[in-house]
Amino acid sequence: MKLKILIVDDSIVYRKALYEASSKTNFCDEIKSISSGELALEWLENKSADIVLLDLNMPGMSGMEVLKKIKLIHPEIEVIMISASDEKETDNVINALYYGAYDFIFKPDSGDIDSNIIKIRDTLKILFLSIVQVKTRNVNQVSSTNVLSRKNKINNMEHKPEFNNPDLVLIACSTGGPVALETIFKNININLKFPILVVQHMPEGFTLSLSNSLNHKCFLEICEAKDNQIIEKNKVYIAKGGYHMELFARDNHAYIILNKEPTANGLRPSADKLFSSVADTYSGKNILAIILTGMGTDSLEGIIKLKKICNCYCITQSENTSLVYGMPRAVESEGLSDEVLDLNEIPKKIVEFNNKG
Repeated sequence: MKLKILIVDDSIVYRKALYEASSKTNFCDEIKSISSGELALEWLENKSADIVLLDLNMPGMSGMEVLKKIKLIHPEIEVIMISASDEKETDNVINALYYGAYDFIFKPDSGDIDSNIIKIRDTLKILFLSIVQVKTRNVNQVSSTNVLSRKNKINNMEHKPEFNNPDLVLIACSTGGPVALETIFKNININLKFPILVVQHMPEGFTLSLSNSLNHKCFLEICEAKDNQIIEKNKVYIAKGGYHMELFARDNHAYIILNKEPTANGLRPSADKLFSSVADTYSGKNILAIILTGMGTDSLEGIIKLKKICNCYCITQSENTSLVYGMPRAVESEGLSDEVLDLNEIPKKIVEFNNKG
């Protein structure tokens, strides 16, 4: 599938860079660049696009305003926000994700133009591939195939002990994760008997805005994790962007470690790193692992280790409610998912496990 791309940026330099980077992905059939949000909306009245690359900060109509109008009038169009790598923009980027942006990329703030175009191209290739997979998905065909496959895998799995009373809940997500996390946490309005640790793939700075936003909207106490912090029941800890989050035990307490060790699968934070450390720290304990929307296979190796060392019950988000069915698919295809749930059913399941404890 070839994509029709619309680039919206008031800077001629970035329009040219985005145009060249997009063309070099080999995913594009047509590319159009426009200098303002107003002109972009006029253009979309008579033309079509699969993806809009939209500058967040523009004079006149802002990128946020344009995003809202695109998702209202043209909900089938995926919008990738283009943001300066500036901490002042983090809240706006998080809000853009809530309003329906597919993902975001940074404008390079240093380096020569050729190397920057290559960096943008490499990022866009991953996003474009993911969007192509979403747009070509045949939900009915895939779902019926998955149901049969899932039943066969479950029938072949060894008998597992009944799962109740989790000691810890783990959540992993990437693209589409902020909206999924809000859906889950806004629908949990009781005190929980366990802590929740979250890995959301985001750069440094953005996870603080995400955790603050969620904490403001939700009943649960939600924070960005801090180094050497004791984890407590009824609290949610989101891994700090740019850092791995792991656990270690001391004096009958579990503590968070943040570190800048090498990336795992190109990611930091990595769910695999967290899950592996949880398996070591919570050996033999009840662990509820939830794999939400996102690209790639992060969490797969961690789930394998958790299944070997802990009593791990794994829930994967359903394909039809995942923005990107990469991470859940990786776990489910290996027969490691104990239950596949639509997103709105996941908070109910967490509450159910809490009440059984």
